Amino acid sequence: MLVDYAELEGELSYPIVDGLAYVDIFLDDYRIIFEDEAGARYMSTIPYTMTPLIDASEYVRTCFEVNRRHYMLVLNRSERAMKYQMMDDTSIEVYKNALKLDKVSRRYKKTILRNLIDYYYDSYEGETLEKYLLQIDIQLLDHEERCRIIEYFIQRGLYEKARDAIVRYGFEGIQDKRIMRLCSRLIRESFYEEDELLTEMAYRAFSEGKYDEATLAYLVRYYTGPTGQMYRIWQAARDFEVPAGDLEERFLQEILFAEVMLKEGCELFASYYSGQPKPRLVRAFLVYAAWQYMLGRAELTQKVFQIMEIEMGQLEEGRRLLSIALIRNYSENRTIKPGYYAWLYREIAQWLDEGVCIPAFSSFAGCAEVPVDMTQVRIVSCRVPRDHTVTIAFSLSETGEPEQREKMAHIFGGVFVKAFRLFKDETLRYTITDDADPGRILAEGALSGSDGAAAEGSQALVDGLLDRTAFHDEQAAAAAILEDAQWQAVTDRLFKLQ
Repeated sequence: MLVDYAELEGELSYPIVDGLAYVDIFLDDYRIIFEDEAGARYMSTIPYTMTPLIDASEYVRTCFEVNRRHYMLVLNRSERAMKYQMMDDTSIEVYKNALKLDKVSRRYKKTILRNLIDYYYDSYEGETLEKYLLQIDIQLLDHEERCRIIEYFIQRGLYEKARDAIVRYGFEGIQDKRIMRLCSRLIRESFYEEDELLTEMAYRAFSEGKYDEATLAYLVRYYTGPTGQMYRIWQAARDFEVPAGDLEERFLQEILFAEVMLKEGCELFASYYSGQPKPRLVRAFLVYAAWQYMLGRAELTQKVFQIMEIEMGQLEEGRRLLSIALIRNYSENRTIKPGYYAWLYREIAQWLDEGVCIPAFSSFAGCAEVPVDMTQVRIVSCRVPRDHTVTIAFSLSETGEPEQREKMAHIFGGVFVKAFRLFKDETLRYTITDDADPGRILAEGALSGSDGAAAEGSQALVDGLLDRTAFHDEQAAAAAILEDAQWQAVTDRLFKLQ
């Protein structure tokens, strides 16, 4: 006959003689098993009766006082203490004695250790708590219990044990503040050596608002992830005054690769530029930012435009793009330093010499070499792959003249433009085709000379003559021509061109 107790390793065996067996039943949780000579076992199929010889409850306590180390008495008292959740001095001693028994199962020892750990943690008895923490085998614990023990490890400074447990079982379910504390300590002890697990844990704590200078510095150095998450780390590092050049560099590279978050990138780029930036990355970002700005996809900060002014001279192909982006910015903000006017007018004149005109030029009409009637210019634009060229076919519908064809001027990144100056009531129709596929029309439309601002300069004179001629007012038209000739003569005498 076998008696199986959950608290013991293996069963207790008793012989059956003449149908009788005298067995020790000292715990409430047990199973009776019968085993034949062949080793076959039976439980519910063999009937039996149990008759106690004495009422042991009257003697157990007295016997325990006499012999506190007998395993039956210790386990009986331990079971009773657990059943009624007793944590007095006597119960604590019983638990400790139970842990010393060789016959006690590992699972039952785990239960005892868990009770002792909770007791000493609540009693603020750190050294004793640490002693039992070092004994416990967390492999026997369920997930919730294991997380609690790992947190105890961290609180008691047993960082290596906590790390070993996390390596094996993970850190899901552990409080974020405990994870942050463990990370901070391990980071400093390892002198910030890269560790994938530490990076993951540090970010987990950071994402829940738990971080310090050490974990931020570590994330700045090693974390790579979604652009939005990197930006949040950068903001926190900036508030903590933690140098973030490594993270800024990775962030800018990700912006250039994924073409996202340019608005946030401007602020971060300014910070990166003030440190020890890599020239190639700086210039690549400036060209990309200028390109997005000219396409109308992003607004840039004035600090980025200031950096463009500084770096533009160091670029070759990208210089054209930065030049036209700066001109557009000046036209929109009108915040031009006195020393930049000469540069600005020189750049616009150079673009006009190349046959390139954009709406921003009209903001400087009448200045230096920019014609006063620039406001009347109509601009057609299109965008194709960068290695393509385009042709525009156009004609004035009123004149009946044959259609003209011209190559459109390339500004940057596959963007082409063509400018037209139209007089009042003139209408120009155009069609744009890709030279790589002339049969495919990229765009078509019409422009009218009646659109836009009021004409100035020579165009205003021509428009006025057209109006007077339309009303058969030849005398007024002649007077207007004479007045313009007089003003031109006075101008030639007063302002001699060198």
